[in-house]
Amino acid sequence: MTTTFLVFALFASALAPPYDCGLQANRALIDKTRALVEYRAPLNVETPEMASGPGRQECVRLEFQLDRYGKVTNIVLKESTNELLMNVAAAHALRKYTFKSAAGGTHAVYSLMFEGVVGAAPPYP
Repeated sequence: MTTTFLVFALFASALAPPYDCGLQANRALIDKTRALVEYRAPLNVETPEMASGPGRQECVRLEFQLDRYGKVTNIVLKESTNELLMNVAAAHALRKYTFKSAAGGTHAVYSLMFEGVVGAAPPYP
C-alpha cells in the first residue's frame, strides 16, 4: 500500500506543470508592465563549463520601479527557481530595458517574468 502511494506520488509530481514563478498569480501586473516596454534586451544566461545534456527550464520574476524617464530602479527578486545564473541574467537584462515614462508615478511597482534554459550543453557537430 505504501509503495503504491509512493509510486503514484512520484508519477503525479512528474506530471505537475512546471513552476511558473508567479506568472498566473501576477498576470495583470505583468501584462500592465509589458505594455509599457519600449526596448527589450535579450536574456543571455551564461553556460557553465561543465554543462551537459539538454539543460533545465528556469524562471525568475522581478519587481521594480521606474524613474520619470522610464529607467528601471529598485529591482527586487520576488520568485525564482533558485538558479543563480538565471537570476543574474534576468536582472542584467532588465537593467537594459526602457519603458514609457512611469504612468503610475515613481512609486508604482512593476513586474516581469523571465524564462530560459540553464546548463544546456553547446551543440556539437
